Amino acid sequence: MIGKFLAILVLTAIAWPAIAHPSGELRLQVLNERIDADPTNPALLLLRARELIHEEQWQFAEQDLLNASQLAGNDYVSFDLGLLNLARQDFHAAAYYFKQHLESPHPNVELALWHLSKISLELKNQPAALAYFDAYLIASKAPHPGNIARAVRTASNSGQVELALGWLELGIEKVGPVPQLMRLKEELRFATASAEIE
Repeated sequence: MIGKFLAILVLTAIAWPAIAHPSGELRLQVLNERIDADPTNPALLLLRARELIHEEQWQFAEQDLLNASQLAGNDYVSFDLGLLNLARQDFHAAAYYFKQHLESPHPNVELALWHLSKISLELKNQPAALAYFDAYLIASKAPHPGNIARAVRTASNSGQVELALGWLELGIEKVGPVPQLMRLKEELRFATASAEIE
């Protein structure tokens, strides 16, 4: 089963560059033709579902994901079902599928945790958001500086300045002293010093 899953992932990686095109409509046209010729290829169905999500054709995307899951299993589509429901702003369903994806054999841990942190903020669940941010920053080898900054500001705005500074130091350790993070570090230090004076 794992070998089949890996083979499908390789097919997905190979197929997308071959059909890349600046126009979403033309990408869909090419995918439609390829799926007509190979209707049981889950990699192509997954690629079309992603394009349909981008085009906000959610009902058709859901059908492609359902068909792909019947061919390759639920684990193969769980992340994209999370993306679909996130696009629909059905945050509870999106969280369900991202959590399911984390339990799959080959999860995209970093992105799933990042999306779960954002969903938790949307659902006003601050403790969960902070927990997911923490897990994301630990799991990611090179987190995006913007993501680091968002996590740090979330912790700081929650009154957890020490946690925010710890995350910031971890982020700088992983991605280097990028200007965005160094400015944020000075900002937090100034805010901390001002609070101590008061």
